[in-house]
Amino acid sequence: MIIQFGHNDGGRPDASSKFRGSVPGIGENTQDVQMPDGTTETVHSFGWYLRTYARTARAKGALVILCSPIPHKKFDGSGKFVRDWGQWRDWIATCAKDEGASFVDLSEIIASGYDKLDQTTVEGFFEDKRTHTNATGSLFNAKAVVSGVRGIPSAPLDPFLNTEGKRIPLP
Repeated sequence: MIIQFGHNDGGRPDASSKFRGSVPGIGENTQDVQMPDGTTETVHSFGWYLRTYARTARAKGALVILCSPIPHKKFDGSGKFVRDWGQWRDWIATCAKDEGASFVDLSEIIASGYDKLDQTTVEGFFEDKRTHTNATGSLFNAKAVVSGVRGIPSAPLDPFLNTEGKRIPLP
């Protein structure tokens, strides 16, 4: 099971972020949030949700792979791609280690690929201002996922790849 969180977890867990966020960090901290219908929801930390998903999947016999998020589209003044998700990547790597899951640093794999391209090409991968990719960007990202999964030392999914998937280079 490949698990990836991030884009909707970056905001606050209340109405200011459409009730989509989580509590920052990987601890056991929570925040009670009053929902529009008047009920109260206890929102846990980003890491708590990752660990819960990983444990639940593993208990059902799944091999668990945690991935960092797809990078946002952002460039500096000289046109160099700017990496993001630094703290989140660390949180996910820590949760993967703690839960005995594999970790694929998809953020870095994709960013390294973007570094080899010019700004116009990378901008052409996105459908909107900074987050959602189009078909071309989605294919680029899908190949990065396969590359990352192939880079797991035990190569657990290699037997399930077709010939084209097996040609995708390791990260």
